[in-house]
Amino acid sequence: MQDTLTATAAPATVTTASIHAVFRRMAANDVAKHFEASPNPEPLVVMSGVSITLFNKYFAEHDEDAPVAMRFVNLVDGSIVITDYPSAAHEGVTMPFVTLLDQASGVPGCIALRGSTTAHRAGFVSKEADATFGPYDNTPNCGPLPTGLSSFGDWMTLVLEVGYGQSWRGLHEAASWWAMYPGVRYILLIRVGPRAASLEYELYHIDSVGPLSAVFQVGRMLAGNREPRFVSFDTRTILGIPPGLPLPANVNDVCRVDLLTINHRAFHNT
Repeated sequence: MQDTLTATAAPATVTTASIHAVFRRMAANDVAKHFEASPNPEPLVVMSGVSITLFNKYFAEHDEDAPVAMRFVNLVDGSIVITDYPSAAHEGVTMPFVTLLDQASGVPGCIALRGSTTAHRAGFVSKEADATFGPYDNTPNCGPLPTGLSSFGDWMTLVLEVGYGQSWRGLHEAASWWAMYPGVRYILLIRVGPRAASLEYELYHIDSVGPLSAVFQVGRMLAGNREPRFVSFDTRTILGIPPGLPLPANVNDVCRVDLLTINHRAFHNT
């Protein structure tokens, strides 16, 4: 392993500038090689001796120019670690899912596509998923904001986490974080195999804020498979509409997304 990938101990005084300097010294190609070298790679340790407060402050200050985006980074026992990297296969899953979910609603644009919006929990590291979805502030019949949230922009009912170099352990840690975030009702974990030749997924239904519940649906597929593999989401739940109240005109009751179609697209674009 090259020196650029060696964990860096914290200087006497850790600042956002010193964290940024360490990230900038890392070579993107070496990060990719680290995650491609093993089917179950360990997270890449960047720097130790970092507090939760400083971690959150760094990404707040460097939201646009951080060499590694927050969604690929975590803080574990005071060490900043890179958990994944933005591969073509990784992005090749995220964007088609966003498109297909939007279309599956029946009225494209009715679901707020929040992207990698930064979410905050008091006393914990902030977090970004690969994609998040929720209601608008003017969604008809939408219920009140969940306790603990201050704006509709913070309300994420469906969270997508995609792993390419990331292990299932890392994805499960992410899911556990989101299970404690107010308003989340669905968590979809997708792990993509090398060159997107395979895709595994786990879908969780979240009834209330608390420890991650048992997985609701699991599956695995190969890019050469032909039978559709659907995951379904109650559209009222995504839009924050209480059961029994009407949906906006022409919106489907259920959003069904074929993950095999996503696997095919990722495979052919990788």
